[in-house]
Amino acid sequence: NNAHLLLQPLHKLGGVSPVPRVRGAMPKPKKAKGPPPLTGIAASLKDPGDIKYDIPALLDNLRGKCVLQTKGISLSRCDAALFLWDQALKNKKAGEEMAGGISSAVVKALEDGTQLDKAASAGLLAHVTRTEDARTYMVQYGACPVLCALLSDDESPTASSAAAAALHNLAQTPEVRRRMVMEVDFAALVHAARPSPSAEVTAREPWSSGGRRAEAAGCLHLCMDPERNADHAWVRRKIIDADGLSAFVSLLEHGTAEGMEAAVWCIAHVAYEEDQRDAMLATPATMRTIVAAFRSKELASLKLKGGVAAIIARLTASAPPPCDTEADLRLRARQLAWQVGRPGGKELSTYAEQRDLLKETTSRVNGMMLGSMPTARRAAAELTEARVCAMMTMGVLEPLVALLKAPTEEQLEAAGMAGKKGKSKAGKKKKGKAPPLPPWMLEGYLHATTALRHMSFDRGAIDTMRETHASALLVALLEQPDHRVRRNAESVLQNMGGAVINVAQLKQDKAPERHFRLLQPGITLAELDLPPRAQARLDALLPGVGGRPGIGYRPISSAPPSSLFGLFAPRTPPSEALDVARPPSAVQ
Repeated sequence: NNAHLLLQPLHKLGGVSPVPRVRGAMPKPKKAKGPPPLTGIAASLKDPGDIKYDIPALLDNLRGKCVLQTKGISLSRCDAALFLWDQALKNKKAGEEMAGGISSAVVKALEDGTQLDKAASAGLLAHVTRTEDARTYMVQYGACPVLCALLSDDESPTASSAAAAALHNLAQTPEVRRRMVMEVDFAALVHAARPSPSAEVTAREPWSSGGRRAEAAGCLHLCMDPERNADHAWVRRKIIDADGLSAFVSLLEHGTAEGMEAAVWCIAHVAYEEDQRDAMLATPATMRTIVAAFRSKELASLKLKGGVAAIIARLTASAPPPCDTEADLRLRARQLAWQVGRPGGKELSTYAEQRDLLKETTSRVNGMMLGSMPTARRAAAELTEARVCAMMTMGVLEPLVALLKAPTEEQLEAAGMAGKKGKSKAGKKKKGKAPPLPPWMLEGYLHATTALRHMSFDRGAIDTMRETHASALLVALLEQPDHRVRRNAESVLQNMGGAVINVAQLKQDKAPERHFRLLQPGITLAELDLPPRAQARLDALLPGVGGRPGIGYRPISSAPPSSLFGLFAPRTPPSEALDVARPPSAVQ
């Protein structure tokens, strides 16, 4: 259990310092000639025959061949693993070169070794897998099933913690992750991430248990992430079936700082599945734990706050209607049109059937565009609005708006970025370059603006954003290099500009006029300060509209309400959409 102390150089453990302590300037240490300095392991273990530098012999001994006994040397497999660990610590290049031999030897020791052999071998494996080259070897030699079996070893907490760390390291490489998910026991990983339900048991646990849970949750986060793995829906389903959600919520409530960060992102990946969102919202204990972590001032981790913002964004996403949507029908119509119009299509036996199906699909698309909202789409819109209202009652808007603030000096200093403000030597701001962001702040911006965009169709959300002066923060985000953040910020500003009461604040915060003047009575597109690129496109598509009034000119505010708001605010009933999106003077 104290291996982390033995792996430090001797002068860090209070031994003899390599540099004499004298008053005044500290002299530069001279480079020592000969073998590298010993760590605590090499100094504390017996080394008969000076075998610690014979890497091939150590690997053979770790495999259990006992070749050293022929030389009259007795060395356990545990000591051989510790000596190899010592070599990998002192020389990173040497550790990468012997990764292939270590892989097969460690897997063999984990399969048939003693408890001490397994603990030392798992620790060696956790260290070696920090490099990408070694991860491929580990998967090829079948390390994943052996490590998963070691996760439930309660007799050796150090071994189980090292096994979880090794799995977490393996999951960080995309090519290795695609192969390891076929061999990993996700139920064992979920069990390793679940804290003990008894506080007394948790208090008696060794320090390595908290690290094991954090590493296991971190591995599950990498395997579940839909942005990293587009085809891992079956992985999320396996983890959900293993009661992963309750384990993640418990870890968020009782875990360490690293464990809470990994747990909140795992919960966000569970919320990515449509069939889990209503169940999560209907569980008060789960939502209380999530919101409490979001509103807590003691938890200042940007990774944790960004993960909760991702949960809120996914819980308030639009519910898909239980039927063919307009987009699906349009895609189907394009496919049928290609099949009917391709060369030789008329000679096929299915031509008449495909032609009739194309006419039917096209008529359905036209009916959805010109007719009223279908019952299925209206039901989906009502379900989405109910989810937004449920999140509104939990008081998450204020923390979401607070997440949009610029990084503070403390956050920059914690990330090692103190003093970097994105300015040139002369003190002028560099053109086209935004100030650097600490790690995980961009994810917080992205998911917080996405959640605000989902909620900005609600009248109460608009009022809260006005009271918290969210428009000033959203205007500042228009300069962010990430196009997704800019798009979300523009959408929220446009929805805020639909209410006359917000216009004065938007003007004060220097929001672009196109976000709040477009819906005012008597305003034309020619009067808006459109970007040059957008103005050029508008002139090409609608000559006379973007500049001087042409033939058929009329103010945009005189257009019928259905042409403006029928498709842009599906979450709000049509009778209330006019009051929210248009000023009272414009309503007929």
